[in-house]
Parts: sequence; structure tokens; C-alpha cells
Amino acid sequence: MFKIVRIHPSRSTDPVSDPVPPPEYKRRDFRNFIQSVRYAIEGFWAAVRHEPSFREDLIFVAVLTPIAVILPVKAVSTAVMLASLFVIIIAELLNSAIEWTIDDISLEKRPFAKRAKDMGSAAVFLAYINCAVVWGVILYSNWHRIETLEFRVCNVAVNRPGAKSTGQDFATNAKVGLHIDNHDKLLLSERQSAVQLLALNCGTSERFFNFLHLPVEELARQTGTSLDDPGEDRRQACQRLKDQFLAENPDYPITSVCLPPGYAYIATPQNLIHDGAASGSNVADVAFLMLGRYCWAGDRP
Repeated sequence: MFKIVRIHPSRSTDPVSDPVPPPEYKRRDFRNFIQSVRYAIEGFWAAVRHEPSFREDLIFVAVLTPIAVILPVKAVSTAVMLASLFVIIIAELLNSAIEWTIDDISLEKRPFAKRAKDMGSAAVFLAYINCAVVWGVILYSNWHRIETLEFRVCNVAVNRPGAKSTGQDFATNAKVGLHIDNHDKLLLSERQSAVQLLALNCGTSERFFNFLHLPVEELARQTGTSLDDPGEDRRQACQRLKDQFLAENPDYPITSVCLPPGYAYIATPQNLIHDGAASGSNVADVAFLMLGRYCWAGDRP
């Protein structure tokens, strides 16, 4: 026979245990900040080394950044234009992080993984659209100012480390040393109104701008030569004036301006005897050059 017995659970006589303490939160001090900065730098350089699309974005931003700074718009507009460029960099970094995380989990083709990668790519695409819209609106609303400037041509010049001269004769492909530029083939009497050159040091070492602080008209006055000879080639006229002045004034002082990385100068190279030089470091000299007409921010129309 079976007997039904009601069993009561035994009550423990042990004291009630203390609750599990929450995990200890990280202390936010200066050492954590330094560590976070180090991780951020490592992540940035990892993207530079392993992501071709990120390198392309950096080139795009590097080209447009000096243009945004030079354009005669208000400071707020310049800041917005620069911010739209950096949004592209941020979106590309996030997109790359998503792709690397998914590939680290599995390299198999999965629909959800594809959807996540497509969303990351869409973020980069929208960042470019945002940049185009921001730049388009600002340029359109400030076109009455921008059209007063004159941009001729831009170029990126690369010279070997320690180059004593960066001036180049494109006809002979040889370094020319001290010279007077002849981009517009102007008469010597017209050199005062020549376009200016903006040169930005994009390298990682110093570069130098060497020049004589005398305009062409003063050079001609001191040498007693005529400014304009209708039958003389403009390039030869510049060469003749430079050679004659240096021959008569071999000890004339030359001003040398040192440009650290990220610094620039604006000069009128068609109205000055000048030349550039690279530092003696073991890295190439890289400069962004742009011909045009520039003015101080306070003089903008």
C-alpha cells in the first residue's frame, strides 16, 4: 500500500548571504585618457595601413581642406565645410570597424552580415552627399565673393630630401636655383600685378623659401636696365635682370623663411628673385602649390 506524505522543504539555518556586488567601474583618470588616446592613434594608423578606401578619403580631405581655408567665406562657413569633410573620415572609420568585426566572426556569406556592411557603406555615401550639399550651398551663397578671386592652377610638388633648390625649369627638367617665375609671360613693368603663389608644406619636415625682398621694378632701377624691350623674350628678360643684379650685388642679403609642416606662405614669384629648399632630413619634401589672387580676411569683400 502507498501512503501519501506531505514533505515540507527544510529551512536552512545558514545566515543569509550578502548580495553579489556590482562589477567595479573603471576609474576615469588621466592615465585612462592617455591610454584611450593611444588606442585611437593605433586605430587610425591601422585604417591607413589596411584600408585603401580610407586612404582615398584622406587624400580627398587633404586636397579640399586648404581650399576651404582659402575661400573668402565667413569663419562659421569655413568651420562647417571642414566639419563636413571630417564626417567622411568618421563614417569611413566606423564602416571599416563594422567590416573588420564581421569578417573576424566569420568569412562566410550571411544575409545579416551583408546587410550590416551595406548599412556601413550607406553611411559613407551619405557623408559624401552631405559634404557636397554643404559645399554647394556655401559656395552658391558666397559666389559674389569667390568670383572676385582668380584661381589658376594647383599642383603637388615632391622634391628629394635635402634638395638645395626646388625651382624647376620644365623645358629642361633641371633645377634652376634663384630665379624669377614667368607663368603669365608678363612684361617686366606688369609684374607688380601678377598672380600670387600659395605654397603649403604638406610634408613631415621643414622647407625653406629664400628670396630677395626687391620687386622687379626696383631691380631694374638699381641695375639701370630698361623694364621692357619689345623684341626680347619675357623669360630671357627675367634671366637677364636676375643675372645682372646678382653679378653687381654678389653680397646682397637673401631672406630665408622656414616653414614647418602645415605652414604656408603667399608670395608673388613673378615679381621676386626667389627659390625654395628642402631640409636635410631623410624624408621627401612635399608642397601643395596654388596660383591665384588672395587677400587678408579683413580685406574680403
